[in-house]
Amino acid sequence: MKARLLGVLTISLGLYTPACQRVQRAPPTREALATVADPAEWGAIFAPQYASYAQPDLAVPRERLDEDPRLALLYAGSAYERSLKSTRDHAHALEDVKATARLTPSTKAMCLTCKSASYRGIVGAPPDDAEAEAEFSARLFSDVVAEADAPVACLDCHDPLAMDTERKLRVSRPAFLRATPGAVSAPQGALRSYVCGQCHSEYYARPVVLADGREGSIVEHPTARGARIEDIIAFYDAIAHSDFIHPVSGAPLLKLQHPQYELWSQGPHGASQVSCTHCHMPSTDAGHSHSVAAATAKIETTCGSCHKKRDAKTARADISAIQAGIDARLSSVADQLVEAHAQTGALRARRGDAAALDAQRVLRAAQARWDFIASENSRGFHAPAESTRILDDAARLLSELLLSLAHEGGSP
Repeated sequence: MKARLLGVLTISLGLYTPACQRVQRAPPTREALATVADPAEWGAIFAPQYASYAQPDLAVPRERLDEDPRLALLYAGSAYERSLKSTRDHAHALEDVKATARLTPSTKAMCLTCKSASYRGIVGAPPDDAEAEAEFSARLFSDVVAEADAPVACLDCHDPLAMDTERKLRVSRPAFLRATPGAVSAPQGALRSYVCGQCHSEYYARPVVLADGREGSIVEHPTARGARIEDIIAFYDAIAHSDFIHPVSGAPLLKLQHPQYELWSQGPHGASQVSCTHCHMPSTDAGHSHSVAAATAKIETTCGSCHKKRDAKTARADISAIQAGIDARLSSVADQLVEAHAQTGALRARRGDAAALDAQRVLRAAQARWDFIASENSRGFHAPAESTRILDDAARLLSELLLSLAHEGGSP
């Protein structure tokens, strides 16, 4: 009976399952699922969870460069000047990375690390095998992507052999395991955020030398000094890491990428140990919803589960007010950054690169702060006070820089 119901479900929601797989067959054993990336196979045993996971996300990715032309100016010199689309759910992660205009013929396979549940199978080694990880990362994206046959899915966060125990969650990404001592044996309460944080966090490509002498790289998190933006900048400064050089100002810049975990950890929910799943995968009669969404999508069961005296309308208004305030600060700092890049470029043109070094250092520090919030996707809600502090600090740095450049006669 369960298999027939799943067959109907797979046909009706089958946009995530290749047509050749949409046939009835005996459910796989849990032992077999240990290496199965396809979420539909897991759905044969965990039907309610798969049903919520497979709910179609009808959102069409928006090109944010079209919505805000300043972004192309700020990311000039990086792949993000070509495209910066809004994100969709886990089930579309692989499809969307395949379609991004940021890909080039030289793009490395490490871009699949957090886009496919096939990742561990392609690497073909346990998470502590850094050499195998480096070998994978050294391959070209175009050579590897055909081996990825599933988006972000069940295997990324779950151990099929422990699904009836308190150890059903597990971290599978090596970089997070290296950056978070104790993650393997962490309690499930912590893992409810760790499994999200393993991908929803800032990372960089650490250069390594492979056993045969080839140059490669592996994914790492820059949080050895701490998770605050100042700690991350200090880490990158210490290893002289930059992601791109701005063609106008010449500033060696950092491109922050989805640091939700870091910002959440500095906010009131992180301090109170309210996990990612509490708000983005709320409890239902059939267990946690796997239709990962903004907390406001089901605010009665997300916010309402703790804030019982606050009605949904008031909660939405409070969240909107926080985000509107952060949006205003982001926009103001973006204006300052655009002007500062232009003025620093004018200074370079008039007096040479050496005269612009101090301005470039300030631009690096200020844009990293702005990007930490701009790229984080909660519009500051994960940590309102910290987001405000970071953006106000960026605004102060840029105000001082623009005043200095004006005195130097650096205006175009």
